[in-house]
Order: sequence, then C-alpha cells, then structure tokens
Amino acid sequence: MTRVAVLGGGPAGIAAAYELTATEELRERYEVTVHLPGHRLGGKGASGRDQAHCDRILEHGLHIWFGFYDNAFALMQDCYRELGRPADAPLATWDAAFKPCHDIVIYEHWKGRWIARRCIFPPNPLPPGEPRIEDILERVIGWIVSEWGRISPGGGLLEKAAHEALELAGKLIHGIEHLADEALRELGRLLGVARDLLWTHHVEEHVDDDELRFWFQNLDIVAAVVRGMGEDRLLERGCESIDDEEFSAWLARHGAMEMTLRYSPVIRGVYDSSFAYEAGDKTRPNMAAGTALRDSIRTLLGHRGAFFYKMQAGMGDTVFGPLYEVLRGRGVHFEFFSCVTEVRPDADGTVIEEIDLVQQVRIPSGEYHPLYNVLDLPCWPNEPLWDQLEDGKALSNRKPQPDFEHVADPLGRGTTTLRRGEHFDEVVLAFPPDVQRTVCAPLRGPDPAYAAMLDATKTVVTQAFQLWFTEDLHEGLRWQYGDDSICGSFVEPLDTWCSMSQLIPRETFPPGTVQAMVYCCGVMPDSRIKDWTQADELAKRNTRRFLTEDATILWPGAALADGSFDWSVLVDLAGGTGPERLEVQYWRANPQPEERYVLSVAGSIAPRLWPDGSHFENLALAGDWTRSGLDAGCIEGSVTSGILAGRAIIGESRDIPGVGGWLNADPKRSAT
Repeated sequence: MTRVAVLGGGPAGIAAAYELTATEELRERYEVTVHLPGHRLGGKGASGRDQAHCDRILEHGLHIWFGFYDNAFALMQDCYRELGRPADAPLATWDAAFKPCHDIVIYEHWKGRWIARRCIFPPNPLPPGEPRIEDILERVIGWIVSEWGRISPGGGLLEKAAHEALELAGKLIHGIEHLADEALRELGRLLGVARDLLWTHHVEEHVDDDELRFWFQNLDIVAAVVRGMGEDRLLERGCESIDDEEFSAWLARHGAMEMTLRYSPVIRGVYDSSFAYEAGDKTRPNMAAGTALRDSIRTLLGHRGAFFYKMQAGMGDTVFGPLYEVLRGRGVHFEFFSCVTEVRPDADGTVIEEIDLVQQVRIPSGEYHPLYNVLDLPCWPNEPLWDQLEDGKALSNRKPQPDFEHVADPLGRGTTTLRRGEHFDEVVLAFPPDVQRTVCAPLRGPDPAYAAMLDATKTVVTQAFQLWFTEDLHEGLRWQYGDDSICGSFVEPLDTWCSMSQLIPRETFPPGTVQAMVYCCGVMPDSRIKDWTQADELAKRNTRRFLTEDATILWPGAALADGSFDWSVLVDLAGGTGPERLEVQYWRANPQPEERYVLSVAGSIAPRLWPDGSHFENLALAGDWTRSGLDAGCIEGSVTSGILAGRAIIGESRDIPGVGGWLNADPKRSAT
C-alpha cells in the first residue's frame, strides 16, 4: 500500500485526500495521513465555536461561495451524500447547508457622496459547463441596449446613431457559430463608437446623473474588454497570455476612460473581492489582467443557479466537519497537533526524503476527536478540547494559552523525523506560500522552478469583524435593501460586508437576544503591522472607526439623534454601556504566515506550477497558489488544485471543470 503524507489541513489538502480515497479500490491502494498543526481543519477557511459565549461562530473573515464554484460544490454534494445524515438532522443535505442568494449592493463614491447600486442577479439558466462566449456577449449587449432605452431621453441623431451602433453590435453576434478574434475586434470597435458618441454629446454634460453615469461606466468596461479580447487574440491565445499586465492598465490600453477606472464600483469590486492590493496598500491595486478578466466572466456570467450561496453555519461546521467525518470513515488518518517544520530532499535532489515535525502535545487516548455538538450539529471549537490533551486543564489555565496553530513547538517537545519508505512514500504539499518559504527552503536549490514560483508569489494581510445586533436590519437598523445582501466597494479598509443573520438559529444566545448579524472584511497594510498583537489592536481600532464614522450610512437606525453611533444596538449579555459593548464583539487580523491571502498580481501567474509540476518524483502541490485554471485565492481554486494533486499521484487523467476551455487556452494542457 502506498503511504501518502498530506501536509496541511486546508481545503486543498483535504480535497487531495478526498480524491485519493474516492473509491474502495483507491482506499486499498493508498494509506492517507493528514498532518496539521493545532486542533482543526480548514486553513484560512477554518472557523470555531466560542464555547464561553453562546457557541457563537468565529470566522477568519467573510466566506461566500460563488455560483461558478463547480468543483467545490461537486465535492460538497458528494460529501453530503456519503455522510448520509438523517433527514431531520441539521444541515442534512448540501442544499440545506448552502442557500442561494441573489442580492448585491455595491457603492460608488462620487463627489463626496456614497451612491448605492443594487444588483439583483436572477438564477442563471445556463447548463453545467463553461458558458459560451456568444451567450455571454448576447446577454451583456442586450442589457446595455435595454438599459439605454430605459434611461435615455430619446431623440437626437447622435443618440440614435449610438443606439444603432449598440444594436448592430448585438446583431453581429447572431449567425456567427463561433466568434473569432476578428469579430470581437469589430464588436469592440462598434461599442467604442457608441461610447465615444454618447460621452461627447450627452454623458459628459450629464455626468452627475447617477443612473446614467453607472450605465456608461459599464458600457465603457464592456467596450474595452471586447476590444481587448479581439486585439490581443484571447480566443486564440487564452486569457493567461495577458497575465503579465495589470488589469486596469490593460483596460486603459484598450480604451477604458479614467472616470470609469477611478470611480466604477464594478472595477473596485473586482479588486476588493480578491483583496488585490500589494502589501495591503489601497493605492497599489494589482491583479493579473487575464486572471481578473477570466474570473470576472465566470463570476458575473458563468454561475449556475444563484450568483452566490451562503453557508447555514460556520465554514468549519458546513464544510470541514462533514469532510472530516467522511474522510475518517474512509480510513484517512488525521494527525492533529502535528506541525511540520522542514521538508528535505534526498542527496540527489530527486525525491522528498525526510519530513521533520513537532508532535505538539501528547494525546493520552491515542486519537484526538475534534468535534462537539451545538444544537445537534457537529462543530469545531475555537480552542482545543483540553480534556483530551495531556495536562489539558493546566494548559487551558495558562496565560496566554499555548497557540498550537501558529507556534510550531509551544511546549518545547522537540522534533521527530518521518522518512521515505518507512513513514511515507508520496507527499502532498498543501501549505500556504509564506509557510513554505521557511519549511520548504531545502527544496529551492534542486527545483529552480519551484523557487521562482515562491519568489513571484505575493500575499496580503486581511482583517475582519463580526457584529451581533439587538435590532433587525430593516425595521431597526433601516437597511434599505435585501435581508441577505452582500455589500462591496464601501469605505476603506473594511470595504465589504454581508448580512449573516441566517446563522442566528445555529448559535445558543437566549431567544430574542440577537436580531441581526453582520460580517465585514478588508485588507490591512503591511506597513502598519509590527506583530500579531499590534495587528489585532489595529483591527479593533478600524472596527471602532467603521462604526463611529461610517456604519450609519448603511444603517441609519443605528444613529442617535445627534448622528453618532448608538452603541446599544450591539448585543452585550453582560450589560455594558457605550463603547464597552464593542469589547464583546469579534475582530481579528490575519498577519501570520499561515493566514495571509494569496494574490494574483501581474507577472505571478506564469511562474506558478501545476499540481503535477514539481521536480520531485514523489511530490504533488496543492493550494490556491498553484496553477488551477482559476489561479486565484478562493475555495474553488484550492479544491481544484487539490483534485489535480490527488490525480497526479493516482496517475489519472479526466477533464475537470474550469481547467480547460476557451477562457484557458494554455497550450500546455486543456485538462490534467
């Protein structure tokens, strides 16, 4: 039997373990062991329950699943089927665990005003698989024409000419079975004609018309994208052919106006949703053009069912709890509190020979059981279950408690070594890049391509907060839009927030105590961070500033008569007053190497290796930092990479959604 050591318990490593044990035949071939520090799976997607405070869910940030996540949803659908929970159990099926949402509100900041743009995305009727470019263009141009007909004053030869150019662009799509780059260039030219005519003779004069300006910005984006796709021959060369160029610079090169690039909430949303700011500096947006274009098309126009989905419990409870239970049932071994400190090749530099790790704490029973029940749902605690650890009570009473997730050897136990042929045969490397920089330093010399990938990879610190409200969003806080809205492109640095009130029934607050819940996230500049404690304090200050300076723009009902923030709308079971009530909310920064978010900056995609691209014969790579066909930091990128890593070990080749197709014309492969 082949022994596989999976290094890391995030989504990529878990997806690889899932793939390696997908059938009885594979389970007879592979003995899989997952090594991870601390007490829980999930990596940056881990969540935990605060047992001391009504089992409330504590996340690393805001986690939303987009409707184009084909591989991640397929994984969870299969997992829930195999889990086989009783019909009356909480989150019994995948569609009980993930609920569709369609309501997005993005904000434009124009001349000192915040203008809300509500976008309702109806369910997408597209069948499974990659959307055809003809269908995408027909929908987009149809929307532009219909919206112009709705908002335009009509009349005027120039306006009619612009309208005719738009209609002609739409008609060009029909009758062309497969649009070629030449047709795209002509489409882009016609859309540019319409844009330029409208700007010069109508829009510029009425640019303060909020509805007209938003429509025009979207026309400008579409014209630049279509023109750029044609001129750069992306149907022939693939989106990755422009990944050495920054996205906004690429749009500008193909005619996008400065007004659009500076103020469009759609453009800002592309960057904000990917935390795409070098070193967390909001003045340095950076996203590879091809990756931004491809992933935006998939997000906006390639979703199946809903535009996005919300989990009905914490990400740990909804995703990693079921995956853990299924994999354990398949015979996968989980070595919790097993922190890898170095990965070394053999003397020839051709295989992984040794793995050093710290067994961080002794488990007297021999196996750690990580879950506990909250309202009949298996959940991960935010702290270890101390009674299962040797000297657990004494460890839990330490101030501070030992941090097994971020400190390799908090108890000074020393390292042990795993050896090829004795403890493992194959390895899946599923650590984040900033962990690899130290743990995998011995791999750089024998594998220059691996070293180049690490050197090109950039990451960013994120921050987040969670609020529990005594008032509901609508009648109490007077939020004007949907009950389940996600809101983006708002104030910096915490620019994205989401209503998470669907989680209220899954926590154990006294009935009626919590009426609404909100999560918010954004980036944090590296230049402001000295250490983890200081970063957490900065996240707290940013949370307070958001509440005192900006929250009442969103929630007017949270304002007192003088316009200041009403602290009494925050839940505090201890009865604190004023700003004291902030102390029992939740905020965090994520500056540790394990927590930093992987960016897709210009020039960083080409050096990435595919999961089967390691120089070492017994090493597969897994994570959103590898090539995956998505090449961006998200659960879909991680899961896709993990599947590819598992198949690299198995030696299996089957098509995987999102790896090939017209959006990914990589000549190296269409699928693994």
